[in-house]
Amino acid sequence: MEMLPLFLLLLFLLVIFTLFVFSDSRLEFSENGCRNEIKKDLFIASSFLMVVYLVVLQLEWAAYLLPGIFALYLFLDKNVLSKVDWLLLFMFVIIFIDFHLIAKIELISNVVNSFDLSVFLFSLLSSQIMSNVPASIFISKFSSNWFAIAYGVNVGGGNGVIIASFANVIALRMIKNGKIWLTFHKYSLAYLLMSGLATYAIFFL
Repeated sequence: MEMLPLFLLLLFLLVIFTLFVFSDSRLEFSENGCRNEIKKDLFIASSFLMVVYLVVLQLEWAAYLLPGIFALYLFLDKNVLSKVDWLLLFMFVIIFIDFHLIAKIELISNVVNSFDLSVFLFSLLSSQIMSNVPASIFISKFSSNWFAIAYGVNVGGGNGVIIASFANVIALRMIKNGKIWLTFHKYSLAYLLMSGLATYAIFFL
């Protein structure tokens, strides 16, 4: 229930933002070029491997199975590995770094403690450079104000810079249009400024 006021505020601001910023032109969807070939054998093999991998992961034998999985995909379809978004996978690996350990580094700890920002604003800004989930873990090392942390990473997560949420990265990498990145930030940064100021004024002043 503590997140409900923020949810209602952000929903209200999003509706207002949408009404005033975007035109009322009708959206049209075309399936031309959207159909992909379905490889049933590859799908069945991948589903089976996923179940096997989950079991092996619990047994802590994943390191022994991974080379076999790579070899099997080379045999089943040599194009699979080349089409994997390795950069995106690497970014997800970064998410699972223990940010508590990073916060214990003296240099980083001194830099963070030198900032004279409210927990809410620091949480919001941290989300812009390390995504919202890692930011909440990182900041919890320096503050136990969970209300301010939760509100900050929720306002900052998904708004502003694209890496504030990996969902944004996934969505925009699927669109083969370089201009979409600039268009996204034009609206996302504006909404972050509006929602950030409104949330701070209502809940933290």
